[in-house]
Amino acid sequence: MGFPDFKELRRAASARGSRGLAAFLLILECLVELFRHRLLSWVNEKLDKGVSPMLTILGEILSWIGGNRIIFILLLAATYCVVVVAIAQIRAAKGPLKEASTGGFHASAGHRLIKDPASGPRATSLQPAQAETHGASSPATAIGSIGTIGAGARVVIGPGGNRAPTASQLFRPEIMCRGLFTKECKLPFVGDGGLEIELAQCTVVAFRNDSVEARSVADDVVVHMDFVRESGGDLVAINEAWWREDIAPTTSSFYIGRGETKHVVVSTTADGKCKTLEKEFVYGLQRSMLTAIDLADGRWKVKLDFRARDFSQSYYFSGVVNEGDAQWTTPSITPPSDWDAQRTVSN
Repeated sequence: MGFPDFKELRRAASARGSRGLAAFLLILECLVELFRHRLLSWVNEKLDKGVSPMLTILGEILSWIGGNRIIFILLLAATYCVVVVAIAQIRAAKGPLKEASTGGFHASAGHRLIKDPASGPRATSLQPAQAETHGASSPATAIGSIGTIGAGARVVIGPGGNRAPTASQLFRPEIMCRGLFTKECKLPFVGDGGLEIELAQCTVVAFRNDSVEARSVADDVVVHMDFVRESGGDLVAINEAWWREDIAPTTSSFYIGRGETKHVVVSTTADGKCKTLEKEFVYGLQRSMLTAIDLADGRWKVKLDFRARDFSQSYYFSGVVNEGDAQWTTPSITPPSDWDAQRTVSN
């Protein structure tokens, strides 16, 4: 444990207008430095003479205290002051939040402030609703009792009106399906010269993170797709679909940040055939690679499952594949009336 930074303490005391405290800290610093140099000189002297350190130190300490009572008392007082200041700082750090300028709302020990880029800080209740209604159990009474906290305050009521929202509820991403688009995609493959890139026109589904909170990131994103052909009942199950943005080599999980739009590939045309793409991480290359799977001619129904850490949604659409070309309908969260759920599988 080192000595405290007396210069910083004196600067803080001067900034607060406490000249007496600054002068006391200066004197205390001089005494500490004097004591440290005298102690080091004495220890080195005894060690050079080969005297037993423990007994000599104990005797010298008692002798020094007897001959320097004033300095010893000052050192005790200084130690006491340091301990008192440290305890006060710990209590201040654990104490209630001070008044916040949120339209007259005072955030005390029963509330937590959460920064909102759109409207400034907002308050989240950490106390049960019954504490505000003096035992009333009616949801209408509990919610109505917060109407007096002042304009500008946004209060988040937990489930049932008596629990604070969790972090996943506060920062849950808002993922919007933007529909189908045709995009040029870079597709990696291993050729004769090693890793090569091929350009292809792909039909993609765009997903955008419309969250307001900066920490609302859709992380650990995985998309599963089940293609079911109406004629013959063929099933093509894609365990992890390929994203247009997967071209960048990375070992981290796929994510969609706030305001970002990313595109998952539904199909493409290669060698005169319609193909869908499946992603797989290749450890030897330290990147994701793809596998192309053929989709035969005919009418297909597709179930797309979007899975992320704090978001999950299924989408349904259909399409027709004809001589390598595919036309798909717009994805919807409502399955068609003729959808056969038994044809799909869970990955």
